[in-house]
Parts: sequence; C-alpha cells; structure tokens
Amino acid sequence: MQARRFPWIAVIALWAAISLVLIYLFWGMAITQNFDDPDDFLRLQQIRDFAGGQSWFDLTQYRMAAPEGLAMHWSRLVDIPVLLFLWPLKPLLGAPLAEIIATIGAPLLNLLVLMIAIVAITRRLVGHDVATTMLACLMTLSAPTVYLQIHPGRIDHHGWQIVFAALALAALMNRNARFSGIAAGIALALYVNISIEGAPFVAAAVGTVGLLWAFHRDHAARLLSLVGALAIASLAATVLTAPSYRWTEAYCDAVMPSHIAAMGVAAIGTALAVRFGASRNRLTRVALLALVLLATVAMFGSLTPDCLGSPFGKLDPAIDKFWYQNVTEGLPFWRQDAITAATMVAFPLLASLGTAVGFIRAKSPEIQRRWLIMLALLLVTFVTGALVRRAAGVTHVVAVPGALILIGLAIRAAEQHLPSLLRAIATATAIMVMAPITPIFAIASMMPPPKPAPLPEGPVNNCDRLCVLDRLARQPPEALLASIDLGPMVIARTPHSVHGTGYHRMVKPLRETILFFEGSPTHGQMFMKQKGFRRILVSPTSAEAFLFMQKAPNGMMARLVKGPLPDWIEEDPAGSPALRVYRVRS
Repeated sequence: MQARRFPWIAVIALWAAISLVLIYLFWGMAITQNFDDPDDFLRLQQIRDFAGGQSWFDLTQYRMAAPEGLAMHWSRLVDIPVLLFLWPLKPLLGAPLAEIIATIGAPLLNLLVLMIAIVAITRRLVGHDVATTMLACLMTLSAPTVYLQIHPGRIDHHGWQIVFAALALAALMNRNARFSGIAAGIALALYVNISIEGAPFVAAAVGTVGLLWAFHRDHAARLLSLVGALAIASLAATVLTAPSYRWTEAYCDAVMPSHIAAMGVAAIGTALAVRFGASRNRLTRVALLALVLLATVAMFGSLTPDCLGSPFGKLDPAIDKFWYQNVTEGLPFWRQDAITAATMVAFPLLASLGTAVGFIRAKSPEIQRRWLIMLALLLVTFVTGALVRRAAGVTHVVAVPGALILIGLAIRAAEQHLPSLLRAIATATAIMVMAPITPIFAIASMMPPPKPAPLPEGPVNNCDRLCVLDRLARQPPEALLASIDLGPMVIARTPHSVHGTGYHRMVKPLRETILFFEGSPTHGQMFMKQKGFRRILVSPTSAEAFLFMQKAPNGMMARLVKGPLPDWIEEDPAGSPALRVYRVRS
C-alpha cells in the first residue's frame, strides 16, 4: 500500500498504543514521582521554583550549597513541555496531581514528536509504505538508549536531545533546499541550547552539507540557510532563555557568547565562500571551507581558550577521580557491563552496513544526497555514542533507516527463493535479528543469573526511601549533609537543603562532600562542626556507598554503613535500613 500523504492516523494510533504500554510499565515511578535519575528530581524542583515565582532567567538552585546556591548550566527550554501541562491543570486539580500528569504527559509529547520525525525520515529514504514507517518507529523505541530517555517520569533533557537531532535529520532530508536548511538550523540550535554535548552532531551536520556544496554547487542555498538559521536561532534561544550571568561567565558547558560569535563567523565566512567559490573548482571550494573552519575555531578559541577541550573544563582531581570517572552514563562502552555495551554499539554497527548499501543503491542524486548525510552523521554519532553512553540514543535514531534497508533486502531475497510459509518466517526473523533489543537478549541469555539479595536480619522495617523523606518533610527546614546522588531527591521531596551533589559546577561543596565520606571520623566531626550540619543521610545499598567503601574501607561511609559508628553521632529514628539518617549528638 503506497500512501503519499503523511500517515497521521497511523502515527497517532501507534503513539497512543505505545504510550499506554509505557504508562503501564512506568506507572509506579510516575505516580510516586520516585524517579530513577537524580536529574529528574532536580528538573522538577527547578520547574516548581519557577512556578513559585523564581525568575525565568534565574537558574540558580538555592537549596544546594546554601545560601549562595548553584547556578545551573541547564536550559529553560526543557521546562516548557512540563509547564504546558502544569499551568492549566494546577488551578483545577491542585499541585500534586497536576505534577503527576505533567511528568507523564511531557515525555509522551516528546515521544509523539520523535515518532513524527522518524516517519518523515523513513518516508524520504526508504519509502512511503505505512507498514515500513510504523516498523521504523517500533525499532527506534525498542532501543533502550531511546525509550529509557523517553518514558513517563523522565522529564530531564536527554529525550529532547534525541528529538531535536531527529527533527534536524528530517529537515535535512527535505527536497526544498532553503526550507531544509532553515528548519535544520533551528532544530540544531535548539539541540545545542539544551545540551552543549550536541556540538559534535551540529558540526557534523554543517560539515556534511558544506562538503556537498564543495562537490556540487547546487547545494549553496541549503548550506547558506543552514548556517544562517543556526546562528540566528542560537542567538535568539540564548537571549530568550539564558540568565544574565551566562553572558560573562567562563564556563564551557552551555551556549555562551563565544559560541554565538563563532557561529556568526561561520555564517559570514560561509556566505563569502559561496560567493567567491561559485565559479571555482572543487579543490578551491574545499579550501575556502577549510578557511571558514579555521576562522570559526580561531574566534571561539580566542574568546574562550579553555573550552577547546572538554565542555566541563578542568575538574578538581578529587571530583574527577571519585565522581566524574564513575558516572556510568558518561563512560565509553568498554567501561560498561556486557549488556550495556551491546546496547551502545551492536545495532548501529550492523545498521551502518545498511546505510552504506542505501547510499550505493540510490537511484537519483537527491536520494544519494540524503543517504550521504545519513552515513556521515551515523559515523559521527556512532563514535560519540560509543564514547559516551547517554549520547547513544541519537545514534540509534540515525541507524534505523540502514537497518530497514537490510530488512528489505532479506525480505526480497525470501520472496524470490522461499515458499509463502517460509517467507513469513524469514521476514519475522529478519526483523527480530535487526531489532536493537536482540543483541541485549542474546548476551543476557549467556550470562549467569544474578544472586538473590540476602534477607535482612532482625525485624523487618518496610519504610523505603520515600517513607523516610516523607518523615523528614514534616520537620522544620535545615541544611543536611547527604550522599552525592541523594541530594536532588532530598531537595524535591523535602523542604531541606543539601551541601554537595553531583554537578560539575559545584566544585568546593562537591569536593568537601567527597572528602567527608572518604575521610576519617575525626575529619568528619570537624567538618560537621565547622559547617553547622546536624544530620547525615546515606543510602547503604547504593552504588555510591559501595564505591566509597571500596576506595576508603575505613572512611566515614564505611563506618556509617557497616559500623562501628563514631561516638559523636547516633542513628536518627526518622531513618530506616533503606535510607539511614544520622544526627550529631548534642
């Protein structure tokens, strides 16, 4: 069945079905707001603060490292989808229920936009068949790197990074050169505004279109529209969302004036290159683009030389060693467990073959152009996704069209050589083999089953983390010393403030928190007295606690979890085995 019109009914029906499945799977998390990721807790609190009167341009979280607080590097753009649900529902249903609906609805809105983008990409590369486009959506969402970033309760920015990358790809596939460049430039600007980690994808997209112009002059309009829209939209997004301190700060982790200046140089330089290279040969046009690139990098480097390396800048050695080098979502595939490593590289590696086949078999220059863009971006995103786990979701979106090509080849081979029954089996097998989830199941089936957790000794205390935090929420606000990953959860579920949490800008408080849990009881006592903290929160079964005990077997964390307790602290009755609370003796 060939359908030239966009299959809106099919897309919305499939989205509704997938949404129901996701709501069922993540209902417990969404209804209790017991998120898996600390960033979701902090994102919710940032939205609450804005809804409660904090300025749109003030991204400071004042209940971390109080009283100064922490000026966050996040973008307000990600708050908008949650606020679209929260603003109209809060007066009608009250804040708690409105928040639950918002934290369910915003990610599902994200999902709908992603599916529309995937269908648009598939139709422009593989074909207009409705079954094929629906299969593309299912394959994308079967990748854990994608659906774990887009599900009820996942309100942080990673899902929107995937969406804007997909929208940029869909725009670049469009035949209308000027519209294609403008739409892609806006999507890329929003992508990098949400997270500076999108910079490699942006550079790869612009560079690929630039090389297309170098070899074929007909791509001038697309290139000029792309770089112009990218620069203008980046400036607009920064003006409309960034706090005033971001215009003068020296951090490298968000779009700032040096980025915008570099984009402006790229746009002006590209316009000049297109003007003077229109009648020149290919080698001259490549040289002109190289000069534009050098001028762009020179502008950025002259304004912020420290940002030519990592967007996080130079981290404190203690923070880098203990915290940053152990944040699994930021680590490469060879530092993950076997199943996680497979989710990052197996599917994109196989799909790259199909992407190359699509490029080779393209029947027109326009289709060849599209496949060339996909191939270039797949190579770049494969490298970034293999090096950083949280970037692998974009890789899987780019890889889907190539996987569909391989499935199509397998189906056509089956139709030519197999009877009808075996043909159906071969088709199902091809889809299953190419699904992103297949290598994960294959590796999981070969691994030994996990050992059951030992039963607790003594009387059972069923008060979980939420129960403990509910107890603390009924007590007067105070400054607590919580283990690093607990901080955002404490802020979102209680009126208390915390000291150091897992954010790279929080240099001194984060370093002090690490040294407290690593250090001796004598050091801990002096620190608590100096800061005036009266209570300590730790999750004894967390990976963070295990890491502290492994690195410092006699440190404070080990004493808090395994004992014996220092004589200057005692257990607080508000705690439980799931979340222990200690207080300084009077």
